[in-house]
Amino acid sequence: MRFQNRNVGIKYLQKYIKKLEPLLKAKKKDRKLILKNQNLINYVCQGVYNILHGKIPINKETRHKLLRFRSKLHALCDNKHSKDEKIKIVNQTGGFLNLVIPAVASGVIGLITSLVERKISS
Repeated sequence: MRFQNRNVGIKYLQKYIKKLEPLLKAKKKDRKLILKNQNLINYVCQGVYNILHGKIPINKETRHKLLRFRSKLHALCDNKHSKDEKIKIVNQTGGFLNLVIPAVASGVIGLITSLVERKISS
């Protein structure tokens, strides 16, 4: 799900983090296998989409590092590419997964805390 298209619940965001957790902890070689064997490419693409559209805030340093991969990131968001093509893009371009996944995880955790704070104050 793209975060801006619906009211995102805490349970969905927690599920999202649990899905990305193996990618956060895995080594570079293992990431390729994890992406191929599981349908995590969809979660990675959703995170990239939300970063590009400003739904997940990232700091200036990370944004500057991601500028180098701009065309690849936009290709991941494009529906014209199949899952296999997206997996190839991620595997061929080393380096941006190390930047994207922690940024997505921290952004989603921030969304979870803001949702919890809103529910507590309501």
